[in-house]
Amino acid sequence: MRSDVALTDGWQLADAADCADLTEVINGAEADGTWYDVAVPTGVHEVLLREGRIPDPHLGRNAAEADWVGEHDWVYRTRFPSPDLPSDNARLILRGVDTLAEVYLNGKRIADLDDMFVEYVLPVGEALSPAGRGERAGDRDQIRDAVRRVGGPARRLR
Repeated sequence: MRSDVALTDGWQLADAADCADLTEVINGAEADGTWYDVAVPTGVHEVLLREGRIPDPHLGRNAAEADWVGEHDWVYRTRFPSPDLPSDNARLILRGVDTLAEVYLNGKRIADLDDMFVEYVLPVGEALSPAGRGERAGDRDQIRDAVRRVGGPARRLR
């Protein structure tokens, strides 16, 4: 029996630098800083533009004023009811997740993603709570880690 749970609503986004203890935040603790309510799919720049934190990067030289966004790690999180499925059948399907990301479910790191154009099908049975209980899913962007791996600063293509 197949059961799908769409994870498009109830998401929040925060700057990881504003979260004193990211591990606790991923595990569901309330975080310091500002959490923005978002619907996915969406990008960090779109959210910050909507919230008035950055000027429209498509106008004039505004993109330079938003360079700081790419130098920060960002956390997305949501809660959802655990589906009533045998744990060995449970899969999380992710499409279009930022190029480099860590994925957590109920505080367990379940994946490290490295390609936005790949559909990831992740077995999540061991990380799911019993049916009906709330779940926490999180995604932590890793731009700074990627910059360290390639040995140079991130560059915007022009």
